Amino acid sequence: MHSTLEPTFTEQGYPSKQTLETIAHWYTTEVGTHELLEYIRKAWKYPELVTEQDGLWMFSTGGWSGNEDLLSAIPCWGLVHPIATFAGGHYVIVTTKTASEKFEKAREVFYSILKPRTSIVQECQ
Repeated sequence: MHSTLEPTFTEQGYPSKQTLETIAHWYTTEVGTHELLEYIRKAWKYPELVTEQDGLWMFSTGGWSGNEDLLSAIPCWGLVHPIATFAGGHYVIVTTKTASEKFEKAREVFYSILKPRTSIVQECQ
């Protein structure tokens, strides 16, 4: 059902209220989580700043507040594993157990490099 949805935008190019509500009400499974993040990638102002490898997603906002709005609309279900946010508009989202394990191993490296700029890490419960 969700895979056929296309995001919509305001006249100024920001995600529409409808797009943000679609994200906020996206009831998900492991498969649905990937579809949700693909939907967000479709709505991303700079899609080249979104990467995914084996369930490890990296989003960079490129300074566009509309991109932050998209990620802020994601409810915290527990199926979207650690969400790390780093100052400068960089987000890491982990959607699989394998990616979560890789992220945990790399967490110390991330933090040793980015610690002065690290803002928060949110764990979905």
